Amino acid sequence: MSKSYGGKVDTITNPAERINKVVADDFNDIASDIERLESTIDEIGLDFEDGGSDFTYTRTGALSSFDPSDTIPDSLLPIQSNMRRCTLNDDGSVNYYLNKWDSDYKEDGTTASDLTGADGNVMVEIPELWYKYWIESGTPDVYKIRISVTEKDGYTHSPKRYVGAYNAYVNGTVLESRSGVNCTTDLTISEYRTKAEAIGSGWHLFDHETWKVVSMLYLTEYANFNSQAKIGEGNTEYSSFTKNINGLSDYLGNQTGNVSTAGGDAGDFMSYRGIENLYGNVWQFLDGCAVRNDGTSKLYLCTDPSKYHSYAEDNVEDVAAGYNYAGNLLEADGYGKLPLLGSFLPVSSQGSSSAYMSDYYYTNFDSDSDSGWRVVLVGGASAGGSKAGVFCGASSYGFSYYHPSLGARLCFE
Repeated sequence: MSKSYGGKVDTITNPAERINKVVADDFNDIASDIERLESTIDEIGLDFEDGGSDFTYTRTGALSSFDPSDTIPDSLLPIQSNMRRCTLNDDGSVNYYLNKWDSDYKEDGTTASDLTGADGNVMVEIPELWYKYWIESGTPDVYKIRISVTEKDGYTHSPKRYVGAYNAYVNGTVLESRSGVNCTTDLTISEYRTKAEAIGSGWHLFDHETWKVVSMLYLTEYANFNSQAKIGEGNTEYSSFTKNINGLSDYLGNQTGNVSTAGGDAGDFMSYRGIENLYGNVWQFLDGCAVRNDGTSKLYLCTDPSKYHSYAEDNVEDVAAGYNYAGNLLEADGYGKLPLLGSFLPVSSQGSSSAYMSDYYYTNFDSDSDSGWRVVLVGGASAGGSKAGVFCGASSYGFSYYHPSLGARLCFE
């Protein structure tokens, strides 16, 4: 069994040593907070380009003095370091924040929390930010990501948003993000969407825009698409699908960490900044996007949750209001090489789980190039192995598809 936190392998087994480590970490965190208060960090970024056998990465902005392989201190990650778990009321107001080191407690670290849904959905708050993602043409082209804490011309505004800390659970007519239960699978995206919207205004499913923002936050922090190498395999090592219970990461709080076991184990999970099983465990529907196979594999995107739509599984239905053509995607199964600008779904492939985009993409275009509208899935499931990861995707099925390995995640904005 392997345990890691923030990409570092944890070999401490003695309880006394672990307590000492927590105390030391807390002291370091206080120092980091002081440094952050004194900081004037405005922007961080990442450039990446085809280096011949893999991407070549270059950190920019406040991170320009760091190598791609360096671990970046929280004091230089103004957005990532302020991602935090909370319980969210149905009206979108925060009931209370959770302790940054252990979600079993409220923010003060002494008062017990309730993660069963009684105090609200357990969510991860992502602060407001502005981003820019573009390609600088050249030989090779250079992909550029910038994330700013202040408004800038030409940057896209991402409002404060909340993403479910866990894979979603159905409780009657509503979708919940709660600990201590097995997430719900085997429903269509329309059924999940209806139960998310039943909570109230502002609630929706995990969508392409949120996935893109989280992906950019991951990339600017780790400077590498290979999330399994940087964070860990998570719950992806079973030989056949087996979902694990929600809440295995509660003792980590907002920290990034991983437990993975060869052959799979009931304790396996990964968590990025409080988002448990961002990949692995179960596939997740991605709303606000659709693929249309009609001779080419076209991606359409929508950023208005009130217009999210489930398409009929043919080429007859027109593009729904609010959806815009974003570009053409990879037309055969394979490990992604280059991403589509405006997304992190691939346009080309290569043959390795350890280079370029590192994760696998599934499509039925190569077996039926006129298969019509396809729903998008991300992350991979518990038997996904090295094919799973932040950038693992699939557009193999229609919008009526459901499966025991396919679930959902809540969002609010």
